[in-house]
Amino acid sequence: ERLAPRPGELVFDKPRYSCFHRTGLDRHLRELGVRRLAVAGVLTDACVLATVLDAFALGYRVELIADACTSTTDAAHHAALLIMANWVYAIELFATEQYLRALRGEPFSSCRPTAPDSFAHQPAAFAAAIARLESSLGLQRREQE
Repeated sequence: ERLAPRPGELVFDKPRYSCFHRTGLDRHLRELGVRRLAVAGVLTDACVLATVLDAFALGYRVELIADACTSTTDAAHHAALLIMANWVYAIELFATEQYLRALRGEPFSSCRPTAPDSFAHQPAAFAAAIARLESSLGLQRREQE
C-alpha cells in the first residue's frame, strides 16, 4: 500500500524490460527538465539493466541504488551491476544509506567508475570483482551462491 500510486500521480505501464520503451517517459522527463535519474528495482539483470542502458543512451546521468535492486540469484544481480559499472559511463552507484546521506547533504561515499572496464575480471575472479564493487559501495560482503 505504501508504494501504491497516489491519486493524480503518473503511472507508466511498460510493455518491455526498459521503462523507456514505448512509454512516453523520456518525453515527460525532458518536459520537466530532468537530466539525472535515481534507479532501483527488480530484476537487476533484466528491467534495471535495460532501463539504465536506455537512460544512458538517452543522455541521462544515472544514480543506481545497488542494494535496492535484486534479481533471481545473487550471481545475476552482481553480473548486471558489474556490466553497468564497467560500461555505463554516466553512472554513480550507491548503497541506500549512502544515497540518503547524499540527499541530506551529508558526507557520503559512492562508486563512480572513471574508465571503461573499471571492474574487469575473468570468470575465475568474478567473486573478487564483486568484493571490490561492494567494498567501493561500503557494503558488507555477502556469501555467494
